[in-house]
Amino acid sequence: MRRSFSNVHLGTYLINVARGKHLVEEDPYQALIKDSFPGAMLDVYRTEPLPNSSVSGLIQGITMTPHIGKRTTRKLLLPQLMGEYKTDKRKTESVNLVDRVKRLLSMK
Repeated sequence: MRRSFSNVHLGTYLINVARGKHLVEEDPYQALIKDSFPGAMLDVYRTEPLPNSSVSGLIQGITMTPHIGKRTTRKLLLPQLMGEYKTDKRKTESVNLVDRVKRLLSMK
């Protein structure tokens, strides 16, 4: 783990929506395991789509978003928002949730 993650202030929350060498993907996982900070929201990954062997969706404290941290149009956004709204009204589970147990079992 890089020194930058071991020196973060208590309560720091990482949000990463950018590609590049500024973040080594394994570092937030290690920091969470060591209780260096409470959580992270990750939107982009070195490899997309994530391989089945990825632990990103399994670590408590990691929130994954489907590469949406960019400027988007109403044409793309509204159908997704309406779908989530209808799901919420029907009190059914969102299709965009990651089943951590199912993902873990698929890695074996």
